[in-house]
Formats: sequence, structure tokens, C-alpha cells
Amino acid sequence: FLYVDHMVFSLHLHAFVFAVLALVALVPPFPQDQTVVAVLVVIYLYAAQRKVFGLQRLRAIAKTLLVSFVYTVLTMFALGIVSIVRTFGIDTVIGWITRAG
Repeated sequence: FLYVDHMVFSLHLHAFVFAVLALVALVPPFPQDQTVVAVLVVIYLYAAQRKVFGLQRLRAIAKTLLVSFVYTVLTMFALGIVSIVRTFGIDTVIGWITRAG
């Protein structure tokens, strides 16, 4: 598979995630628990990897868990950086970086 194939897959996955988040936010019967969203996304990711990439069950499970873990770690890292920049200001953070280098 080419890079473009993975990019299209990623865009479809994110579209699904945003659709589920919108559905949970807009439809009252859905619980506002983010666990429901996480479970739906992991199930969708597993099924999509099997369908699109033709993976066997065990390999699809392993890749789903790995991708979910890496995505969560990178998202937390990015949110941490955004939080630091929002708390101290971009000028202060840039000053820290330039002094450290």
C-alpha cells in the first residue's frame, strides 16, 4: 500500500470518529461517556483494517492495539504541549527553547 492509501484510510477513520462524537453530543439517548466512543472507534478500526488491508484476525488485533496506543500517546503529548503554551504563552516557551539550545 502507498502512503496515499494510508492517508485516505486515516481521513475516513477520523471522519468516523467525528461523526460518532457528533452523534453522542447531539442525540440525547446516547450516554455522554467517552468510553462508548472509544470502544466504537476501536471496533471500527479493527473492522476497517481487516476490510481495507486484508489483515488476518490476530494481526488486525495487534495493529489495532498498537495504533490505538501510539495515537493516544501522541495525542497526550500534543495536548501537553498545547497546555504549556496556553499556560505560559508562546514567547515564554520559545525563550525556554532558545536558552536550552
